[in-house]
Amino acid sequence: MAGLTIDDAKRAIADKLSLKLKPYEVEDPDGKKIKIDVADELVVDILEYASKYVYVISDGGGYGAQVVRIPVNGSDTVLDAFGKIGGVPPQSAKKKMWLARPSSHQLLPIDWSGISGHSGAHNLVATNYQVFPGDRIFVNSDPRIRFESAVTKTIAPFESITGGVLLGASAKNALRAKTGSSGNNAAGR
Repeated sequence: MAGLTIDDAKRAIADKLSLKLKPYEVEDPDGKKIKIDVADELVVDILEYASKYVYVISDGGGYGAQVVRIPVNGSDTVLDAFGKIGGVPPQSAKKKMWLARPSSHQLLPIDWSGISGHSGAHNLVATNYQVFPGDRIFVNSDPRIRFESAVTKTIAPFESITGGVLLGASAKNALRAKTGSSGNNAAGR
């Protein structure tokens, strides 16, 4: 229904529905019969105006990926897309970004330092591509962050267990110090 007004869309939908649904009659409070047509029962409204999107997909550094859908107006660039989501995610590897353009099967590298002005080479602004609906901007995570999260997930269960053992031992020692007992009973000495 793209390009139609709400009234035109309602008429087109009502025409299709009227092939299967027939008008029916009801009585008003005065007893008069009123014919109800399909179009009289149909409500059409706009759910969303911005229907053109670009997706930013960022690796979470070992904790999954985040996908953000960004509406675009036709003149947006890579920098505009990041501006709409509050910047580059903190776990990002600034040198591992690319734009996937499914319509032409292209993978285009993005030089974040060049387009954000963090390097002296201003000729790299060329990677601030114009984004088109359906494009996907991929942001890989920093390998050090991925390594740290893998190590953390591996040792966390052991830390939990040893922490419980140490807590139990320190509680036992605290009770022993409070009661003045060494744990041996007097009869066994």
